[in-house]
Amino acid sequence: MHIVAGLFDSPAEMGIFFVAWIPGAILGGVVGYLIGRNKGLGTAGIWLGALLGCVGWVIVALLKPASTPPAPGGAPAVTGPASGPAAPGSAAPGWYPDPFRRFHHRYHDGSKWTDQVSTDGRQFTDPPTP
Repeated sequence: MHIVAGLFDSPAEMGIFFVAWIPGAILGGVVGYLIGRNKGLGTAGIWLGALLGCVGWVIVALLKPASTPPAPGGAPAVTGPASGPAAPGSAAPGWYPDPFRRFHHRYHDGSKWTDQVSTDGRQFTDPPTP
């Protein structure tokens, strides 16, 4: 308290500082969360936004998305359009409807279909052949 108290001429100035700082940190964290949530980085966005403000927002915006986690209940999170990638290498990695129609979803790694599939929240492997 003595270190912080030395920065202010009176306890009232210190109180005003903290009253202004706390809402700013909350607002920074909320904006950071909103920027990072679509990338799977909501928690990182909260911390960076609350601690660094606008600089934290820029950092969150520039971070690479987190790997696609399974959705609640074990089912993969479908991250792409209903029809899947239009051409190889044209889509972001993620879970899409199985183009071979053997399972509900199949994982596309950004360049090709993988053997990772899911139906009713249970994951399996199945070669990606027609």
